[in-house]
Amino acid sequence: MFKRFSLVELMAVVAIIGIIMAITLPAFLTMTKGQAVELATREIGSKLKAVRSYAITKRVYCALIFVTNQTVLSQNYPYKSYRACIVNSSNVFQGWVPDEKWDFFPTGTIIQDISTTTAGYNGGTFVGAADITSVTDAKVLSSSQTFKGIIFRSTGDVVGSDAYLVIGEGEYTSNTVARHNTANMAIIHVDNYTGRISYGTQ
Repeated sequence: MFKRFSLVELMAVVAIIGIIMAITLPAFLTMTKGQAVELATREIGSKLKAVRSYAITKRVYCALIFVTNQTVLSQNYPYKSYRACIVNSSNVFQGWVPDEKWDFFPTGTIIQDISTTTAGYNGGTFVGAADITSVTDAKVLSSSQTFKGIIFRSTGDVVGSDAYLVIGEGEYTSNTVARHNTANMAIIHVDNYTGRISYGTQ
């Protein structure tokens, strides 16, 4: 016959489990956030390659835009969302790529900057990105807006100079962008002459 555990024994087991969780949880969260940044980087890299391929195949200017404008209908979008669109040679929005939708970064990650330097983050000014004007989307925008993005020509090269996309831990709440753990960031390099996508500063 099995002996039942006493209340004291059960409480001791619960206490031990609590101690173990308290010790391991911070390390687990750190590991999870690190993986989220890596996942976001791979997703954006793959999307950029797909956008470049679409531009070449369809013989159009195609861009991957990022919501870096606060004039949106939901705070779920700024610095956390991206979508492929078609533009003209003057960077004016022409329409969304068919069957594409808004995609979002993993929770706890944002696009922090698009710079022109190998160092990556440059104050969040997005000087390495093109301005894509007259963007419209009734579900997200109350009026047409200008967003930042990377534009590929039909020849596969990029409008503008080399771009370094910086992805890292952070959040956008209450109209404020907050970067967390600045040591944990990843860089995607887009070569302006070839359109080649690489990771890091190479």
